[in-house]
Amino acid sequence: MEMSPVWKLTPEQKLEAVERYVGGQGATEIAADYGVSNVAILGVLRRRGVQVRTNSEAQTKHTLRHDALDILTPDAAYWCGFLFADGTIMPPRPGHGGGGIALVLAERDRDHLAKFRGFLGSSHAITAIAPHRYNASDYFAHPAARFAVNSDRLADRLRSLGRYGPPVNSELAESRDFWRGVVDGDGSLGLYGGKPHLRVCGSDWLMEAFRSFVVDRHHLCHATVRPHKSIYEVHLCGPSAANAVSLLYRDASTALDRKLNGARNIYARAGLGS
Repeated sequence: MEMSPVWKLTPEQKLEAVERYVGGQGATEIAADYGVSNVAILGVLRRRGVQVRTNSEAQTKHTLRHDALDILTPDAAYWCGFLFADGTIMPPRPGHGGGGIALVLAERDRDHLAKFRGFLGSSHAITAIAPHRYNASDYFAHPAARFAVNSDRLADRLRSLGRYGPPVNSELAESRDFWRGVVDGDGSLGLYGGKPHLRVCGSDWLMEAFRSFVVDRHHLCHATVRPHKSIYEVHLCGPSAANAVSLLYRDASTALDRKLNGARNIYARAGLGS
């Protein structure tokens, strides 16, 4: 087969090639799918700061708990929430597999990726991604870290739970661990002007499920889902934010460290204990 030059790959294909490689597929297999040379794919990887595996590393069989999300333990519910907010499901490729999940976080949150890798019982690498531009308007402004694994079972499980909804799986919708994961992935909390604030962003159906959790199930406040740029948000402030943060983060088994510290500051300031 005649090989095409790498510049014929679209920006999306280059990103997909990186995700597949980090997820465990080999450069040769990826190159064959796109009709480019192995050297071309390696060049894409290096330009994006991905560490290329040695021959011995490439032959290593990685460990992975493909059933990690089958039972919705508190930790599994948390990681489902985080993946709902920040994760990507890689679609399967007929005849080549490739279905799986990928998570990219700022370099400062690399330790959180290590927690996720530990939860999955995975030996796959966490890869540093240097700042780079995909096109004229889409680029990483800061260094990032990427973790990805090939697993149709994990990908299918997330879809079935409502990753691209609606609705959210009913067990997850009632779980504080799930919603803490969503806040850690795509929310903010802190003391602003001396008042507690909690803001969560996402799709309209996901934010409506969060509103129902804090308002209808736990009666913590009155809240509405509001448009925010191209998505939606729920914003709590004052005592309602403090109570919601305490519900989500107190005695949490898993949380993003910097947001857990912010949560402790909030409910300590509000007199809700340490």
